[in-house]
Amino acid sequence: MFSPIKLGSASVFLFFKIVASTGFCLVMFSNARAEGPKCAPMPQSQQDVVSVVRQMYSALQKDDLALFQAQVTPDYYAFDTGTRFTAESLVGLIKMLHGQGLKFEWTVPDAEVHVTCNQAWLTYTNRGSVESANGKTPAEWLESAFLEYRDGTWRIRFFHSTQVPAPKS
Repeated sequence: MFSPIKLGSASVFLFFKIVASTGFCLVMFSNARAEGPKCAPMPQSQQDVVSVVRQMYSALQKDDLALFQAQVTPDYYAFDTGTRFTAESLVGLIKMLHGQGLKFEWTVPDAEVHVTCNQAWLTYTNRGSVESANGKTPAEWLESAFLEYRDGTWRIRFFHSTQVPAPKS
């Protein structure tokens, strides 16, 4: 492509090749570093992760789609009752059940939280209840969530809930 111009024992072609290679590497590595994940501040991360899940439940109890969406990523989905839900469809289901007179109590006790940079996951046994016109019934769910740290805050990307069967009498 280029014809080397000899200047003594050094080659201008070699010089340009080295400069171009060095420049290319600097641009590539500086861009890679700038686009890397931003890690969450670690001392508060575990409490912050649990707080987001509690806010999710608060949004569901209020049928508040905007508050719910503030706790989840745009590509959020959940598995519950054998069904895949988006944020909109899950809030819609809970709102419909509230309209039928059901009230839910959800808790996040003793969550086991794991945080690595900008990702977290937690597991816990949700010990709550379901209340209807017939009274309040204790209920338990095995639950887990995967969260991402984006734009300075934790958001739930995936949630899973499996109801624990009531003990047989």
